Amino acid sequence: MIINEEESKYVEKIYELYLQGMGTWSIEKYLNKKYPNKNREKSWKERTITEILKNINYTGDLLLQKTYTDEDYKTRKNKGERDQYLIENHHPAIISKEKFEKVQKLI
Repeated sequence: MIINEEESKYVEKIYELYLQGMGTWSIEKYLNKKYPNKNREKSWKERTITEILKNINYTGDLLLQKTYTDEDYKTRKNKGERDQYLIENHHPAIISKEKFEKVQKLI
């Protein structure tokens, strides 16, 4: 994995704003105002911001088997039904593990 330096700035900003007390809805509004996108389909969404805040991959670790396919061939979110595997320091980090943990406690 290689960090896209331009896009990683957004991830860092999202974590910074959240830790300053801004909610995901407010972050969405801030990003769409400060970094407007000509293509409306790619504007910032609150759900995307929440997913970024919950994604451990930004710490350099990699969590495997977040989803699984059941016996009916439907993809399911893994809520403990299957083992998950954490590979630590798999790739360069954008967010420190300490900052990630602070955000998880706030969420």
